[in-house]
Amino acid sequence: MGVSNSVEREIKKTLSKASREGDIETLTETLKAKEALNLINEYGPKGTPLYEAASSNQVEAARLLIRHGAHVNIQDQNNGWTALHAACKKNCYDMVKLLLEANDIQLNVTTKDELKQTPLHLAAHLCSKEVVKCLLDHGANKSITDTFGSTPDKWTKNPDIKTLILNHVKDNKLTAQTPTDSANMLNGKYEILERIGKGGFGVVYKVRITQSGIGDDIRAVKVVTFDDEMEMENANREATAMLSLDNPYVLKTYEIFKYEPTKGLCFCMEYYSHGDLDTYIRKTIGTAMVPKQIVFAVFYQMAKALSYLHERRLIHRDIKPQNIFVKNLDATVINIVLGDFGLSKQIDNTQNQTKAGTLLFMSPEVFSNEPYGLKADIWSLGVVLYQLMTKEMDTNICAQLLTKGASGLQTVKEKLSQKGFYPAPLVDLVMQTLSVDHEQRPSSADLCTNLLNIKEGCENEGFSLKSFLN
Repeated sequence: MGVSNSVEREIKKTLSKASREGDIETLTETLKAKEALNLINEYGPKGTPLYEAASSNQVEAARLLIRHGAHVNIQDQNNGWTALHAACKKNCYDMVKLLLEANDIQLNVTTKDELKQTPLHLAAHLCSKEVVKCLLDHGANKSITDTFGSTPDKWTKNPDIKTLILNHVKDNKLTAQTPTDSANMLNGKYEILERIGKGGFGVVYKVRITQSGIGDDIRAVKVVTFDDEMEMENANREATAMLSLDNPYVLKTYEIFKYEPTKGLCFCMEYYSHGDLDTYIRKTIGTAMVPKQIVFAVFYQMAKALSYLHERRLIHRDIKPQNIFVKNLDATVINIVLGDFGLSKQIDNTQNQTKAGTLLFMSPEVFSNEPYGLKADIWSLGVVLYQLMTKEMDTNICAQLLTKGASGLQTVKEKLSQKGFYPAPLVDLVMQTLSVDHEQRPSSADLCTNLLNIKEGCENEGFSLKSFLN
């Protein structure tokens, strides 16, 4: 039996409002209902939910909608715009990039509106050079004419943007990311077996070492592309610190080499067939709680990884489940390593001021563009644990705690507890990592000590965590 028209209208209204306002909590709850999923691509008062999110620069709302099946190519009934048109009108680079790259969805970047204008026409007129380049890199056609007979370059008064459009080599960025798909070898010794990852950074390949004397070892090679030679050289200098990292909880980088045809840097790393922690969490959604032993192990091993980095004054700046790789996995045993140091940075006694990282995992100080230090990593680890313990993958903890204060804090704690499933000392320690005041967060070394004490206390109460340190 279908839903009534009145219920359908209310669901559409809720989806519309939550998408427009970026209310992730309401959006997440609403999308749990099958009826809402069936309406996710329906027109509401001002377009589809994705169109409304794009029109309001609500990037995380758009990301959530896409994960739940929102179609990126639907055109508005009034003007023929897609969500990408709307994002270009708002000059929102993050939204444009999300729509172009999210979840391997094939976006039609050349869709025309009622005036036969593509998103590139709007971007040339209204957007930054960065947005225009992003569109061109993803296949925007600079030769399409609109109702007025104008190509995109005719719509800009900015000479730099006009030059960029006229001189751009089609798909330069994407070509730089994927030329090796058709090649067999990298650096003369890494045979490409398959592509195992792709994103705005570039691509990751599973490779086999073919060089004589090394054997048949499997590795992963991450190819990161850059816009110019100087940018690549700067990244190469900072990346050399990765080669000296040697810790059982930190992903081993064996070699860094240049891929000259595309201004790319290649990072040869350990390969793990179990994938990342994000994949593990998503596979458990809809099943029982993640075992306590797994949660303890992830917490402790990541605390050890951060302690190792922080002792060397290295801040990771992008702690998230996608950057935590699973070495071994059993029912109650997990071994993990922290990887992807693309945003890591050596810091001195002063605090960093460059905003970096992934929005959902940003600490309040990073989110607010304030100076930050090593404790920003501690916050991000807390969000990772929140996702692991609650399986809520789209909740913006930072926004919730900043806007809802004590009530938000209580809600987070209750969800972490899972009605007492997880030990109170563990929940309390996770809550400490999520202190809005960074000075109240424990250091990575303190986390290690506290977790060992919790382990001892649990075992005294008859709860075994013998697999905890595996």
